[in-house]
Amino acid sequence: MCPRFTGAVRLGEEEPSNRALFIGILGCNLAWAIVDGVMYVLTALVERGRKLRLVREVLSAPTDEAALQQIGRELDGPLMTLTTPQERLQLHGWVLEILRRG
Repeated sequence: MCPRFTGAVRLGEEEPSNRALFIGILGCNLAWAIVDGVMYVLTALVERGRKLRLVREVLSAPTDEAALQQIGRELDGPLMTLTTPQERLQLHGWVLEILRRG
């Protein structure tokens, strides 16, 4: 998460006190902290659910080939430029072994 800074500018005729500005700035920062916290928790829950769905699909696959294909659909995107097809297949096999042990 990136830090946020909130400032205040006087837009009226009245002179706000330093205390009023401080309370306003603190309130804005507190509100953004709550929003960021809620977004973090929701993102973590969605990611956790996605991983759980993948594990269930892999473990319930009718064949090893179907399980390896499911793993490949999930992992191959980032790995395509970094690995050969044989290396990816070996990695998929390792993932499947780990999931079945757990």
